[in-house]
This record gives sequence, C-alpha cells and structure tokens, in this order.
Amino acid sequence: MVDAFGEGGFDYAGNEPADMPIWKAADRAIVVGDKASVAHLRDLDHDVQEITIEQNPRDLLRAMRPHQYVKNVLLFLPMLAAHDFSFGSIWLTLLGLVAFSAAASCIYIVNDLLDLEADRLHETKCNRPFASGAVSIKSGMLLCIALGAFAVGLASILSTEFLAVIAIYMTLSLAYSLKLKRMRWVDIAVLATLYALRVIAGAAASGVEASIYMLIFIFPVFITLGCVKRMTELAKANTDARLPGRGYAKADRPDLLNVAALGVVGALVVFWRYTLSPQAVALYPTQWLLWLALVPIYIWLYRMVKIGWLGKMNYDPIVFALRDKMGVGIMLIVISMMYYAAGIFQMLFGG
Repeated sequence: MVDAFGEGGFDYAGNEPADMPIWKAADRAIVVGDKASVAHLRDLDHDVQEITIEQNPRDLLRAMRPHQYVKNVLLFLPMLAAHDFSFGSIWLTLLGLVAFSAAASCIYIVNDLLDLEADRLHETKCNRPFASGAVSIKSGMLLCIALGAFAVGLASILSTEFLAVIAIYMTLSLAYSLKLKRMRWVDIAVLATLYALRVIAGAAASGVEASIYMLIFIFPVFITLGCVKRMTELAKANTDARLPGRGYAKADRPDLLNVAALGVVGALVVFWRYTLSPQAVALYPTQWLLWLALVPIYIWLYRMVKIGWLGKMNYDPIVFALRDKMGVGIMLIVISMMYYAAGIFQMLFGG
C-alpha cells in the first residue's frame, strides 16, 4: 500500500490487532469493532474513525433458525405410530426434541459460516445474520460450541442410543455442509437420511420401538421432499447456471421431477405392504380404512411435488408442510382414518 500510494496516502479499514502496522501507515484508520486498537491509535494521536458493532440478541436467535425446529416434531412419529400416549413417552420425546433442536442449530451455524460467500451472492440468503454482518463470525463460533455441548450433554442423559443418533446426525450434517450438498443426487439421499434420523431419534429418546415398515415408508417420502426442495430452488433461479454451492441447474428439473415421482410410488407401495403385515393387522382391526388412506396420502404427496415444481414453496418442505393449512388438513384426515381403523376414537369416546 505504501509503495502504491505513499506513506499516509490511503485510508484503511480493518477489524483485528494484526492490522495495526498498516493502520499506522494510513492517513486515516477505520477500525471496525476493535475498541483496544482504537484506544491505542488515539494514544498515538492517529486519525481514527471507529465503527462499532452492536449485535442484536434477535439476530443471534435468528442465526439458530428456530423456525426450523418445527421439523423436529418428526421425533413424535414413533410414539404416535405405536399408539403410546403415556406421560413418560411424551416427556422423554420432548427432552429429545430439545436436544435435537440444539444439535440442529449448531449445524445450521456451521453451515452458514461455511456458506458465507455463496449466501452473499444469493438473492435472499444474503440477509442471513452472518452473510449480512449482523452477527460476527466469532460470536457464531462460540454459540455453535455452546449449542453442541448442550445437545451432547442432554443426549447422554437420555440414553446411549439417543446419543449415538445425535452423534450420527451431527457428523452426517457436517459432512453434508462440507462436501455432500454439492454432489448431485447424493445430497438428496443425505437430506432424506437426516429427516429419517429424526424419526429414529424419537424412538431412541422415548424407548418406543420404531416399525421397520415405517422407516422404509418415510425414506421415499423424504426423497420426494428432497427433490421438491431442489425443484423449488431451481424454479426461483434467475439464470440457467448451477445454483451457488449446489450441483443442480435448471436443466435438472425434469430429472428431479422423475425421481420425486418414483419416491411417491415407492412410498405408496410400502404403505400398502405395511397394511398386510402382522403388526398392522394387530394394530388396525378395520383394515380397509388403511387402504382408503392411500388416497389422501397420494394427494398430499402430489400436491407437494406440484408446488415445488411451480416454485411456490417459501420454506424447507417439512416446514412448509407443517404450515400449509390445506396440507395439514389432508394429513389430519389420514391420521383420523388410521386412528379410527385402530379403534382409538371408539375407546376414547365410546360407541
């Protein structure tokens, strides 16, 4: 800088003590958020402009993405499928949800810190706390460590199995953030696995046994929703180039649609096969209602795929599904049919 502009021929902005030599050589030192350096330069009678950084606690909370916690209601699925509504199961699942939410926030922060450059180029992600500068990288790292430690600590109290699921989830999520999300098709399989791990975590936290059919059923459902997520991003893209930090371009939309359709068919076939299993026969005396439930399940999946194809989804597919009134209504119909088939309503209300 001195060779190019001469001693005191430039202003320089920095935010670390390591910038001190160049600040001293500059005409004006612009110091961002480093009060110790400001004081030192003023002691030297140097021209200093201080830019303070005041982090809003709301931005720290926003960096944790609490709106994504709604996805963790998947932890309750094993309990609901087993018709186990005991206080102990509900309480343990709630504790598991808290631990899983902390682990998820830890990974969200890691993901945002790794994706800074891509997020700054994105139309909407540039407004995220780290990409916009509302929260410092140092604060993000400290918050990440605290959340990770809390998640692991609470998980170890619940059970060894739940701790193992949390460890697998965090490891796979980190691998996804570092590499796997840039790999076509692999990223969708990983997304589906991360969703499925929430269901397994619910079983591990509550001690309720997860049906193998349920696990096989939800995987193609989550494959479909992973494709929906990518189709939505591509539908909103302004160019035909690959998405920043992703392996897909607009030309991949038809292939994503085909894979999503295969996921829908796979989910319906597995659910139908489940209705014929000894476990389903034991839990659901009125079996024909399970077959009839295939219709609203198909409608719900088809609707999700169509909305994703048209780019009308504003959230992660799971978050969208739990906020979408019509979709929630369809799923409530499915749940009602299954519980009626199980005779639960009759037990609760008589008749």
